[in-house]
Amino acid sequence: MSEQNSQNYKAKSFAMNDDAALYQKSNCYPRRDAVDVLTEFLPKFRWKEGKKRIFDIGCADGSVTNIISAFCNNDYEVFEACDINERAVKYATEYYGTDKMIFRVMDIEGQLPKEMNGKFDNVFSFYTLQWIKNQEKAFQNIYDLMAKDGECLLTLLARIPVYSLFNALKDTDTWGYLLKYINQFISPYHDVSDPDVIIQSLLEKVGFQYVDVRCRQKKYEFKDIQQLRNILEAVSPFNVDKKLYEQFFDDIMEVAEDMRIIDRRTKTATFHYNLIVIHCRK
Repeated sequence: MSEQNSQNYKAKSFAMNDDAALYQKSNCYPRRDAVDVLTEFLPKFRWKEGKKRIFDIGCADGSVTNIISAFCNNDYEVFEACDINERAVKYATEYYGTDKMIFRVMDIEGQLPKEMNGKFDNVFSFYTLQWIKNQEKAFQNIYDLMAKDGECLLTLLARIPVYSLFNALKDTDTWGYLLKYINQFISPYHDVSDPDVIIQSLLEKVGFQYVDVRCRQKKYEFKDIQQLRNILEAVSPFNVDKKLYEQFFDDIMEVAEDMRIIDRRTKTATFHYNLIVIHCRK
């Protein structure tokens, strides 16, 4: 079976599981980190007078977009948000869409619609840019989206146990075919010693006038093991056969125990990870 699946499984651009409802139920630490980062950095913004135009990249289920909106006191002319996943955009529109909050399908790594150049005063993106392989193109597009004197606030993952858990199964006879292209899933900064230095250089090359990049060591304690499993299922880009789905994630959870992410005694789990925080002005 493995040989047949290996022949059929093709390399592709990886994206998160498109089950937006599952992600909304499980994205506990992305929501917490969004609140922490917004609380720390929004007071440093040089807000435009009057109604603002805001854009969020990688909205997923829309829950973090909604948090950003609340932190902006819903004081904007328009708030647009995008995701590459059509199902996620449909879900976000259904739960959070309004006349002023608009969700759309868009690839931040692709060609920007001409009408979006220079349109937005503030651009946000939380927990998305680690999926992008062409980092310079994404940062260039963010720069191009922004109006003169605009500001952006971005977060992306560098090192996180999620990658190590899946990577541990890539050489197994059972799951090797499925994880053959796992490097397309792993953050480009996962094994980089100074990701903030590399990212700062890219942002300055793109043309940002003010650049503040920080690499934060973070910790999240899951309330139970199921909460960990939910987030792993929600972010997994791997198309597992329905008959093998439970076994695949059972094996991932076993790896989590071996790596001591899961505490067998307390039946809880803990992530230690590095989060990149970026604040820039055009």
